[in-house]
Amino acid sequence: MMLYLLQALAAVGFLSFVPWKNSKITDMGRRTLYVFLLHGFIIRLAALSPIYNWIHSEVASLALIAAAIAMTLLLCQPFVRRLASPLIEPSVQWIFNLERRATHSFGTGTASKN
Repeated sequence: MMLYLLQALAAVGFLSFVPWKNSKITDMGRRTLYVFLLHGFIIRLAALSPIYNWIHSEVASLALIAAAIAMTLLLCQPFVRRLASPLIEPSVQWIFNLERRATHSFGTGTASKN
């Protein structure tokens, strides 16, 4: 019974971080899918470049952290969503149109109305 109480307390603690109203951070949070999917390309480019060979001091490590934060903020911007949405969230309307044409050509007419 104590475990259930602890789990409930953890759930309440987690949900307490959910914002009550919209802000700039919640707006950026809506676009974290783009950050998640696009940051891998940047990491691959960094791994192929000699940038990791230059990081031997605390200042260089802090500069790398600052660059990572800046890149995250950049990837959260609306223009990134506009540019990348055809690749990340493509329109599937063509699938519905194809299904509609296929069912009408067989004369069944059972295609879903979308």
